[in-house]
Amino acid sequence: MTRKQASIRSDSLFYCFVDFGETVDSRARTVYVVPSTVVAKALSASHQRWLAMPGKKGQPHKDSDMRLLLQDYVRVFGTDNPYPAGWLDPYRDAWHLLGLEPGDTGATGGA
Repeated sequence: MTRKQASIRSDSLFYCFVDFGETVDSRARTVYVVPSTVVAKALSASHQRWLAMPGKKGQPHKDSDMRLLLQDYVRVFGTDNPYPAGWLDPYRDAWHLLGLEPGDTGATGGA
């Protein structure tokens, strides 16, 4: 993701992240429907924490536009991790957050 997604916070914007499984042939698909406010908060907090950490050789990290949304931020936050493994679970197949009626794709018909 980019710096832009770390600042976009809208009650009407959601991201759908698809986990295709371990292999290309895997039939298991997991979709996380995540509000943009949650994504922005996680991206901002984790990136700021990463910038504050020293690099592999003790050097400061250089800022960039790249942001990572991870299923577990233990490498960034350590034991004080606000985004541990499973933090995305409440958003797994959370299609109800979109407020759509079953079968409603938002597409309009007509010729």
